[in-house]
Amino acid sequence: MNAARMTTLETKTKGTARRRNGSHEGDRDRDEIGPETVVRRMSPSKATRRRLRVLVLDDRRERTCALAGRVRGWGHVAIEADDGQSALRTAAARRPDVVLLAIDLPHLDGGSVARQLRLDFTCDECFIVGMIARVDERLRSMCIRAGIDFVLARPINLDVVETLLELELGRINRGRGIHERRAATVDDDTTRVVATS
Repeated sequence: MNAARMTTLETKTKGTARRRNGSHEGDRDRDEIGPETVVRRMSPSKATRRRLRVLVLDDRRERTCALAGRVRGWGHVAIEADDGQSALRTAAARRPDVVLLAIDLPHLDGGSVARQLRLDFTCDECFIVGMIARVDERLRSMCIRAGIDFVLARPINLDVVETLLELELGRINRGRGIHERRAATVDDDTTRVVATS
């Protein structure tokens, strides 16, 4: 699913999808994702179209490539890293919006990478998702202390990853809209001051 689209779910009732106004309008924009749900795609306004910069670092190269391919398929920019040190260098140069980060990394572990990222980026600047084989209370506390925003247990549910990216994109767009409205207000006030001076 393209990340530049909004998604709603319609639950099937008695084996058939609910119809809006009794018509099949938009059926070609539906994707079957299982026996119980149908996805309906709706294009947002052009003003909200934006791609996230997503830094991907998994514990194995093939996993990194596969996840980065999914991120690109959802319409975002995927930036691959080979290890913790290269992830930090890449983040400094490319300033990602989201980091998908394996916790169980050789050499420099994901917790250490996240702690360094939090020294460089605030929570508003970068959303960090940790990926881990198992989640217990000790590891959860470590992730929180490291500044990781969300933890996913393996096997990774790609639907959840896609949803997290959609939510982060929406948050960024809302913040950008507030900033633009504030800037417009300042410009308008400045214009009035100049006109009366």
